[in-house]
Amino acid sequence: MRIEKHKYVQFRYQITDSNGSLLERSDVPVNYLHGHDSGLMEKLEQRLEGKTTGDIVAVTLLPEEGFGQSDPALLY
Repeated sequence: MRIEKHKYVQFRYQITDSNGSLLERSDVPVNYLHGHDSGLMEKLEQRLEGKTTGDIVAVTLLPEEGFGQSDPALLY
């Protein structure tokens, strides 16, 4: 089944930095309804369009496409 509007989607993800170091990984599936106000980053949802079970999707996001620029003052 292909991912398209009105389809229920589950996926797992990992986030790496520009050096390939693992920053975050989800072993619990993320669930959303494709093509609706999912809360996913727009570029990610666009890249998932048309994919099927087992596909691996790589998405590179600029800070403004994700959560914004990193603020070292917020790190502890």
